[in-house]
Amino acid sequence: FVFFLLIFQYLRAKLNSKLFGSIVIGSWFLLMISIILMNQTKEAYSKPANVITADFQVITDRIGINNSIYIDGDYATFANATHALGFYLSGNFIVSNLNQADYVISRRKQFNPCLLTPHNSVMFLFDNPCQDVRNTNRKRPQ
Repeated sequence: FVFFLLIFQYLRAKLNSKLFGSIVIGSWFLLMISIILMNQTKEAYSKPANVITADFQVITDRIGINNSIYIDGDYATFANATHALGFYLSGNFIVSNLNQADYVISRRKQFNPCLLTPHNSVMFLFDNPCQDVRNTNRKRPQ
């Protein structure tokens, strides 16, 4: 910061006021353009994450906590980030055996006929039919 102040003072002393004013205004425009471009870049990268987060909000509202969930895919990179499922599904248990799961989360909308989140975009929640066969009296959170 001090370096830029010294340059600012040096230019102000050496240049006439019109030229110095033009440099200041040009620098301001350059700063604004770079800020706008950076915001556009960040917005483009955040859109896929926003869709996934919205889908997981619907899923977690539907299942609550203390449920066992089977992930149809690679747990580590399923939500486009390493171990994001641990964040999205905190309070629930991720199981590696489909037969032990209360629910299934898949990117495939046709994973099984028991789709619980038909309006989601990329992440879908399914009731696990294997669990329903073993325990038909189980109540689901609404």
